[in-house]
Amino acid sequence: MAKPSGDIEQIKESRHMAEIHQDVAKLRSRAKKYGAQSAKFEKKSLREEWWAQWYIKRAAKQREKAKKLYKKVEDRVKEIQEERKKLKGASEKKAEKIKSKISRLDKKVARYKEKARKRESKAAKLNEKAAELRIKSKTFKQRAVEAENEHNAYMERADLLEKVTD
Repeated sequence: MAKPSGDIEQIKESRHMAEIHQDVAKLRSRAKKYGAQSAKFEKKSLREEWWAQWYIKRAAKQREKAKKLYKKVEDRVKEIQEERKKLKGASEKKAEKIKSKISRLDKKVARYKEKARKRESKAAKLNEKAAELRIKSKTFKQRAVEAENEHNAYMERADLLEKVTD
């Protein structure tokens, strides 16, 4: 017994519609995946940026400490110059005391200079780390934008397919 051709057309049409609905579901699923990726990359980008800022603040603190040490160096150098002036018109006993004081001050100056250099190198390293993190942050930001674009593209395709079925 042959079925009327109208029924066959209806069955073909319903199969076609079912396939389209499946395709729409797949597209929405992919869009969801890319949307989640975009959010993840955005979050990573913000975290890297926060750490970069933190490293920059630390570097600034290290530089401030180095400046303070250099100020101490200047003060000690002035003190040494004053002591050397006193040395010219002093007796032998006083001259020995002044020389030992100058020697102590010279050691302090050397120590302060070394500490200041270490602080500055630490600040430079922190700035380098911050720069690396900024680059990472930009990369994550770029990946987030790409994922967002993919998400939007899949959503558009799904919407178009749905409009076709309506």
